[in-house]
Amino acid sequence: MEKKAFCLLVIFALFVHLARAQDQKVADSLFKIYQEHKLKDTAELELLRNLSFNELKDLNLSLKFADELISRARKVGNIKYLHIGYYQKGNKK
Repeated sequence: MEKKAFCLLVIFALFVHLARAQDQKVADSLFKIYQEHKLKDTAELELLRNLSFNELKDLNLSLKFADELISRARKVGNIKYLHIGYYQKGNKK
């Protein structure tokens, strides 16, 4: 099941990358994957990045995802996603 969730995440990430626009439907779909708590490492960081970017209905929820991304990226020492987390947080404020 984790492989299926990861594949869905990659597809959504590609869609977001190609569309270059925020989309609440994408956030809603990704939230279902988030609730499963099955992704690890970079896949989890990418999921949080996409959730923070695409969440449009709830600013606090978007900021929560950005904060979680920052926390987890710092924990594993991933500078790229640490930067992205702060970037997403700054864009939402």
